This record gives sequence, C-alpha cells and structure tokens, in this order.
Amino acid sequence: MNRKRREMERIEGVAVDVQILFGHQGRWLIVLKLDGKQVHIDLFLIQARGDEIAEGDTVAVVGFLKDGIIDAIAYHNVTRDVSETQTIARYFLKFGVVGLGMGMGTFLALVVGIMDFMGIHSSMEVSVVAALFMCVGIIFLLRSLQVYKAYAMIKKSSNQGS
Repeated sequence: MNRKRREMERIEGVAVDVQILFGHQGRWLIVLKLDGKQVHIDLFLIQARGDEIAEGDTVAVVGFLKDGIIDAIAYHNVTRDVSETQTIARYFLKFGVVGLGMGMGTFLALVVGIMDFMGIHSSMEVSVVAALFMCVGIIFLLRSLQVYKAYAMIKKSSNQGS
C-alpha cells in the first residue's frame, strides 16, 4: 500500500468572503478565503451563531488540503481571541467516553450474566451491540485527539508569533 499520509497544514491570514452556510451533510459550514486559498470550517455538533468570523478578522486554521480546498478541523479567530474548536473537541471526547463506557458496561453485563434477568438470552446480539458501542466510542475518541492536536498546533504557533 503506497498510500501517503496526509499532513495537517496551518494557514493564518485575513478572512475574506466569509459565508456561513448549511452544509450538504446537515452541519454548519463557514466558507472563507485566507491568503487566496478557499477554506471550509466544519462546525460539527454545534450551531453557528453568525459572529464566529467576520470580514477582516485574522484567522488561523489547521486542516487538510483536498482538491484545492482546505478542510479545516480547527480554527482560532486571532482578532477576537475566540474559537469553537475546543467545544467541538469536548463533544467528541464526551461521546467517545460514553460509547466506550456503554460498550464496556454491556460486555460486563454479558460476562456477569445480568442479561438473563432482563429477558435477553442471546449473547451474540448483545456482544455485537457492545462491539458497535466500543467502535463508535473509539472513533469519537480518535477524532477528539485529532482536533485537540490541531488546536494545539494553532495555539503553539500563535504563541511563538507573539
């Protein structure tokens, strides 16, 4: 497998042509241009207020370059010193911990034999549900780590510049 690992890029610049749209996946999307590059900031799990980024604000983003568009997973409005990235990462972390907890709890109930008291006699169905909970929990945990890493990358570069 000669698949290249994509590296995260950090771009800082003045926001131009800022638009807040409702994306095709049912999530809020901030579309803007930084240094002539098209940037899409996906606001996952939160609702856009409309004042996150304004024209002329200095914004730092970290994301992946895809088809000439940077899909940002973290942003920081340097002008206003605000960002919703930490809120998004916290939601990912909470969902990940809850998913893992439910998966582990279901496995524990299966091992201890509590499911018989609830009228569930098929251990195969319960183990499949537990495995799904754990997989979803792991996916959310990995995504939260990625978002935290990207935000740390933004803050580290911002602190070095000051």
